[in-house]
Amino acid sequence: MSTFLSSFIAVIFQIALILPGLFAQPLAVEFEPFKIGGIPQGRAEVIFQDSYGFFWFGRSNGMYKYDGYDRTIYKSDASDSASLSSNFVRAIAEDKAGNLWIGTEDGLNQFNPTTGKCHRFRHDPNDPHSLSHNCISAIFFDGEGKMWIGTQGGGLNEGCFIKNEKGKTEQLCFKHYFHVPLDSTSLNDNQVHCIASVNRADEEIIYIGTAKGLFVLEKRTQKFSRHYLDSPNTSSLSPNIIWTICNDGGNIWLGTAAGLFRLIRKNPLEAEFSFTRLAVNAQVSSLASDSANTLWIGTFDQRLFSLNKQTNQLIHYPPDPTDPVGLSNPIIVAVLVDKAGTLWASSQGGIFCYDPQQHKIKQHSIEPTVPNWLGTKIVDALFEDRDGYLWAGTRGEDLDRYDPRTRNITSYNHDPQRPQSLCCPWILCLHEDKNGALWIGTTNGLGRGLSTSTQMQSLTSSINTRGKS
Repeated sequence: MSTFLSSFIAVIFQIALILPGLFAQPLAVEFEPFKIGGIPQGRAEVIFQDSYGFFWFGRSNGMYKYDGYDRTIYKSDASDSASLSSNFVRAIAEDKAGNLWIGTEDGLNQFNPTTGKCHRFRHDPNDPHSLSHNCISAIFFDGEGKMWIGTQGGGLNEGCFIKNEKGKTEQLCFKHYFHVPLDSTSLNDNQVHCIASVNRADEEIIYIGTAKGLFVLEKRTQKFSRHYLDSPNTSSLSPNIIWTICNDGGNIWLGTAAGLFRLIRKNPLEAEFSFTRLAVNAQVSSLASDSANTLWIGTFDQRLFSLNKQTNQLIHYPPDPTDPVGLSNPIIVAVLVDKAGTLWASSQGGIFCYDPQQHKIKQHSIEPTVPNWLGTKIVDALFEDRDGYLWAGTRGEDLDRYDPRTRNITSYNHDPQRPQSLCCPWILCLHEDKNGALWIGTTNGLGRGLSTSTQMQSLTSSINTRGKS
């Protein structure tokens, strides 16, 4: 499913994967606004792609799901206890069972994507094992699947499932970590903005970004340490206001109110930080790393930066008030690199996608119907094969193959006079087997295509399976 949806996003925006060495010189930025019918423009507080490839946008007026075709809106309903606890969605994460955990301004929600129902968790002053605070700012699942929740004013919560005598899960309880004055082993501050982890040898280390520095927890030894950052910048804002943390697989990057820092570990409880100068007073709001060693840096005031982690080359993409399509607003709230390599960005003006390679390709708006390169055809099946071709199976029209390298489209049609043609033009599903053959499921039988990296050699009509068990 994630391949289908990632391919779909790639087709719509015609964005190729980001390549190493791309940023030899600054490039003019072109953004495409992300528009889904029925979703109002405006910023998303959080952008999340789940394990199935679906996109979820947390906003101040609810949560929006986009499956590549349609959008679904989830809102709080005072008369429905299974709805979201609040419309202001600040954090989204997914557990190993496929449940989404939604952090809002008024509680935590366990969301079942299949049923669309929520189970709410709120602070209860009479229950010491309830959430410490209702305003949720961060949700994170570590390598063992344990949940960590950051709050705005209630510190850090560690989710613990208490089991009954029969070994079945009974209820979710929370262990609290607070800031305690004069206790150097306690949390730096009760405002927790972000959480991440890194595995080193046999130890997983949890990093917690707060409004007053970095808090480090070693899970195995249960050792705690505080760290504070010094900025050579002239910013009047503190570098210890840590808004975001990114683990790119080899480095821990900290986005702060005074710029970008990279964590350099000396030993488990000691650390140094290297500072990357972005721009005067640039406040880093969000970070995302792609497969081409590029770190994307969203800011609250200077729009977007990219950092080549191999060469340390930094490129600034400043706001352009004259650009009617791109991001004219300097505020970037969230950035995400999806499974297809597409960069998503959320600003005050809405949700945008970015083409890092600057292809001058016809732009396509996203509607709940079909992309423009397919004309008025209705698409029921999308697939990306091992050679990078994108296949679109249509409803009663044909099978189209799109080559993102040449931007050429090849159509395969049903012809009653040709037994080797497509067996039926109404295509329901597509699948590639281990030999590279494409299988086409239709409303009137099964088709099999023998493909190479350059062309479709044949489409063979197979047996009609309708009415058979």
